[in-house]
Amino acid sequence: MNLGISEELIDEKVQALLRKGRLDGRITIPYGEGKMKHFEYTVKHQLVDSLNLIVFRNITEKIEMEAQLHKSDTLNMLGELAAGIAHEIRNPMTALKGFIQLLENSTGDAYSLYFQVIKTELQRIDSIINEFLILAKPQSIKYENTDIAKIMNETAALLTAQAVLHDVQIKTLYADDLPELLCEPNQLKKVFINIIKNAIEVMPKGGLVSVMVNQAPGNRIHICIQDEGEGIPAEKIKKLGEPFYTTKERGTGLGLMVSFKIIEEHGGTIEIESKVGDGTIFHIYLPITREMSD
Repeated sequence: MNLGISEELIDEKVQALLRKGRLDGRITIPYGEGKMKHFEYTVKHQLVDSLNLIVFRNITEKIEMEAQLHKSDTLNMLGELAAGIAHEIRNPMTALKGFIQLLENSTGDAYSLYFQVIKTELQRIDSIINEFLILAKPQSIKYENTDIAKIMNETAALLTAQAVLHDVQIKTLYADDLPELLCEPNQLKKVFINIIKNAIEVMPKGGLVSVMVNQAPGNRIHICIQDEGEGIPAEKIKKLGEPFYTTKERGTGLGLMVSFKIIEEHGGTIEIESKVGDGTIFHIYLPITREMSD
């Protein structure tokens, strides 16, 4: 197995071991489709007469947890900045909208196309501001026991028109006797809208978006949203959910970031599975009940 380690590097490590009598380090080994295993190693030379000792320790879970904590810290930091930035932008935005409306009324139809473009772009800025505000913490949200199938059906109904325009079919499949979920319905609906809307947009020639909901081990609900798009390379999957990282030409990356934030606040997780040429699957896991802080 080629681990991408050069002979020069091996010679360098061996020489360091001979000099110091001990060597510590980390090694990353690829396996499967874009997955990595991480190990720490300790090498002791001549522990006793003619005996060398090499100890490997699997730290993959630790590395993945550190990466998750780093992402969480980034979300928290952005949350603190988001509210202030959003309000500072919203104030001049309100004035701009008012003056644009006055100008449009006074000029008639002569510049209607220009005004339409201006209003569309102002609306886009406004939607970005709203997503920033969702990132702000803390938010006053009301959790209630809700039928997850009902939330998903309402989401699918909202996106039916867009799906038809793209020749996309949304197919839903729910397990029998699903328990009610303690959640904030409108927040979860925003997550599902973001993910299903993305799924529709990555299939410009049409296709199928499959949505499955069932109960998972650990007293959790598993929501699976799958598209038939071109898929996402492994190196890009890791960056999804980061601020302003997007695979779309006019995207901001905030939609997925907001989705990660909402699911995290619900005590759940999002896992992304994808293979280039084979589509993408979003796995969302949510605890059925959880202790809520005051």
